[in-house]
Amino acid sequence: TTYTASAFPSHDKISPHVRADASRVWVVYNGVDWDAGGDAYDGTSVWAILLSADAATTINPGFRIDGYDGTVGSGLARMPEIAMYGAGCVLVVWEKYPSGTWTDGLPPGSSISYAGASKIMCQAFDASGTALCSAFQVDTAVSQAVGAKQIHPDVAISSDGTKALIVWTTSSD
Repeated sequence: TTYTASAFPSHDKISPHVRADASRVWVVYNGVDWDAGGDAYDGTSVWAILLSADAATTINPGFRIDGYDGTVGSGLARMPEIAMYGAGCVLVVWEKYPSGTWTDGLPPGSSISYAGASKIMCQAFDASGTALCSAFQVDTAVSQAVGAKQIHPDVAISSDGTKALIVWTTSSD
């Protein structure tokens, strides 16, 4: 079965990551919203789509994971990674930026606002897409020096969900 993610929700989808078991497929990605002129980013957020194992049935058609509310200054989220455990449960990690300006990898003349050091966030979801906990910051012990970025997270989890390993890169510009 071929599945086209463009049907859910109506924004560009970048950096997709997929995990599957015998009963379902999870897709996490960055949702990128464009401004009214169509030539600059309005923000990015982390989304998920939950499908049946054959991708023929949508279990959960696209929901925001990162809690970004779309208001100016509320920050942005990007670079999601996902690990599956148990019967279709997942652990999702992503980069979160509070507010300021981001230009890396964007078209010339485009930018996204963010400020301050980035952080790595995490949240667990059950097999239906219901959050098992609130999103929480993973890198609390890392020094948040001026200009420091916590970037490129990755995650692995035991099959029973009792042990997880989350890694990331700390970068200073």
